[in-house]
Amino acid sequence: MSNGFVPETGFTQGAAGAANVYDTSPSGLGLSPAYLSQGASASATASLSSSVLTGAVNSGGTLSQGSGFTSVKTGTGNYTVTFTVAFAISPTVIVTPFGLANIVAILGSISTTAFTVTTTAGATNTVTDSGFNFLATATQ
Repeated sequence: MSNGFVPETGFTQGAAGAANVYDTSPSGLGLSPAYLSQGASASATASLSSSVLTGAVNSGGTLSQGSGFTSVKTGTGNYTVTFTVAFAISPTVIVTPFGLANIVAILGSISTTAFTVTTTAGATNTVTDSGFNFLATATQ
């Protein structure tokens, strides 16, 4: 099972499970000044800068795959993921549980520096430990 994304999307899982963070600013995308002079607005294009971080946390709360974050289990089924470098704005975060069947991952608080997750057994809604993958992204 791969926790990476399809390469066409621009997000991949790096060697040894390391997360890849991409710079999608005009310079990061390789947009030349010539391209910008052909009708694209430098100010409008420059405003589309994104940060993306992916990773995986195991059911014990420790980092399973990725880099650029720390994680801790704060109680049964409760986890906090802290970004090593804060996002400029609060990111959009997506979590997907793994390891057990019928588990639901519920996002709690999200800030520029961290987010919280609670994992529950879907059928009974009982809080239970489970690993999860995440994607955090913010566009400025």
